[in-house]
Amino acid sequence: MRTIRTPITLKEALGRMMEYAVDGGVESIPLEQAYGHVLGEDLVASYDVPRFHRSPYDGFALHAGDTRGANQEEPVRLHVIGEIGAGEIFAENVGPYEAVRI
Repeated sequence: MRTIRTPITLKEALGRMMEYAVDGGVESIPLEQAYGHVLGEDLVASYDVPRFHRSPYDGFALHAGDTRGANQEEPVRLHVIGEIGAGEIFAENVGPYEAVRI
C-alpha cells in the first residue's frame, strides 16, 4: 500500500524535529578521547595559534572528495606536488590525491 505524503513547511519540519531534541549536557574529556563526540560549547584558545604574527604556511589545497571516508584508522595519503607563496597563482592542475602547500 502506498503512503501519500503531504509536504510541510520548513518551519513546521524544524518544529517537529525540535520536539525530539535532547540537551546532551557538557562534559570535559581529553582531546584524545573526543573523536566521535559533538562540541557542546564554543572552543576558545587561551593564546594565539600560532604564537607569532605570521604562519609559515596556511595549509593545503586539495580536492575535498579525495578525503571522503578518511579517518584516524584509514587515512588518505596525498602527494604534495608544489607550493603556492603569498600572492602567487599555481599554474598546474591538481589531480586526484594530489595537494599543493599554501
